[in-house]
Amino acid sequence: MGATYITVAPRQWERSGIVLLAKKLGMPLLDVSNIMQTLGLTKSEARLASVVGSGCPPRKAAELIGISEQYARTILKDIFYKLDVNSQSRLAVFIRDIASLGCFFH
Repeated sequence: MGATYITVAPRQWERSGIVLLAKKLGMPLLDVSNIMQTLGLTKSEARLASVVGSGCPPRKAAELIGISEQYARTILKDIFYKLDVNSQSRLAVFIRDIASLGCFFH
């Protein structure tokens, strides 16, 4: 997910209809686990929330972290409760928003 920027050429070029559309790509993902811990998640919950919230399915996230898929899903329920979200897509939006705010704290 990147930001979309629309730039319109200076006034003298408006007649020709020049419009430049650019999409910002390659913005690095920030590690939000410290921020997540501040919000009440344990270190393990924060790690799983970061991985799943960045778009990785629970099965793959569990494999990456080294836990069973069933345990990952149990932890996700706790994460959803603590963060007051009710789905993986809501978690992804929450993580994205936290990550975008994090860029102001570097």
